[in-house]
Amino acid sequence: MNTSVKQSKLWFASVCCFGLLIGEAAICSAQTRDNPHSDALLPTGPSIQRYFNQEDYQVSFLPQNLELPSTGLTLDDALENALLINPVVRMLESKVHAARGRWYQAGRPNNPVLSYAADDIGEESKAGKHGFSFSQTYITADKLALSQAVIDQEIVTLEQNLAVARMRVATDVRQAFIKVAIQQQRVSTAHELIKMNQDIAASTDLLFKSLEIAKNDTLQAALEVERVQLVLDRSIIDLQGAWRQLAVVMAEPNRSKELVKFDFRELGENLDFNWIRDKLLTENPLISSAWAKVERARWAVARARAGAIPNLQVGAVVQHASITDEVVVGVQVGMAIPYWNKNSGAIQSAQSELIAAQRNVDRLELQLSQQLAIAFRDYHLAQVSVDRYNNSLLPKAIDIVDLVHKRLDAGETNYVNLFTAQRTLLGIQVEWLESLDRYWESRTLLDGLLLNNHLNQ
Repeated sequence: MNTSVKQSKLWFASVCCFGLLIGEAAICSAQTRDNPHSDALLPTGPSIQRYFNQEDYQVSFLPQNLELPSTGLTLDDALENALLINPVVRMLESKVHAARGRWYQAGRPNNPVLSYAADDIGEESKAGKHGFSFSQTYITADKLALSQAVIDQEIVTLEQNLAVARMRVATDVRQAFIKVAIQQQRVSTAHELIKMNQDIAASTDLLFKSLEIAKNDTLQAALEVERVQLVLDRSIIDLQGAWRQLAVVMAEPNRSKELVKFDFRELGENLDFNWIRDKLLTENPLISSAWAKVERARWAVARARAGAIPNLQVGAVVQHASITDEVVVGVQVGMAIPYWNKNSGAIQSAQSELIAAQRNVDRLELQLSQQLAIAFRDYHLAQVSVDRYNNSLLPKAIDIVDLVHKRLDAGETNYVNLFTAQRTLLGIQVEWLESLDRYWESRTLLDGLLLNNHLNQ
């Protein structure tokens, strides 16, 4: 039997029993109750083929034969739009700009102070001394540059946090996008099965009128149409929910639903645990952010030590003495004596902060390694499942249905056995799609270096 006939028979059986995934129907016993002369066998293949042409339906459950959308929203477009307008990304960009402003300000020296000065007013009935004073504080020990170095590492930290946010957004969009693509396939399959089931119901009605089947068979066919309709309704609701999730992570919650274009069957190369772990610990911006905090703490220690060195105070005053009609000039230079306050508390605090930042890197590496162990396990399980469905379970289930068809054509079996085989096939296809969903959720999480859930961070 050629491939097209095999596929058409597969679909004939699928529409007759798709509802069996939701509930069980005692076909043989029901037929016996309605027709006491029945031998509990449904009509053989040739009789129903007079009314239902299996060659009209050439759709297969094999993954390589699925018809996916050729047009629609692409993943690249979704990512570009999301990263452009996402409020979390925009917020962190503003924080980076704010930090750069703080860096500039931290390097500015103190402004000079110009004051009006008057002394000896009224002495000898004269106006006294009047003039101006000038003072300036000179920052010593390179404190301004050290302060800028501290803030510079804060900028690096914020930039890495921005990279984290972008990766989280990208992961969330990928996961939501692929989920929509898989839900689309479920809806598409249900739509096709509705049409097939309606044709089968019409065929069984003709068979009943020709007295070849019992009344309960036509009722069963009508019931299957309703059950498949329920499956379609549920699939549509699931698709709507998946689209709403995608619209939210794209920062366009009111965006109208549209087709998405993605081939979820292309799994790519398998990931190696050691490779992904090395990449996680060297390229994850969370690690880079943690190391930037270590560097900031080092500069903060240097800044605290410099704080023990007093700044230089310089002042000058120029006045006119009305009593002597002379110009008087004064100069003053001073600095704080580090006797009571040597900034030792700030130094101790900065040193402790440095140790804490270093330990935080160790903690973060362990945390990511723990998360990776769980995420890679989920990925490996899903990968093994998808491979098994693609290479073994789906082909074998189709072969079984094809074999039952051949025996049915030869009059060696009945449709009850075909329903059993078809129910198994349909269950395997549903499980296959669920495995693909789990595979892509775990795969995108690993590709995104375990960064997701950007709205909850």
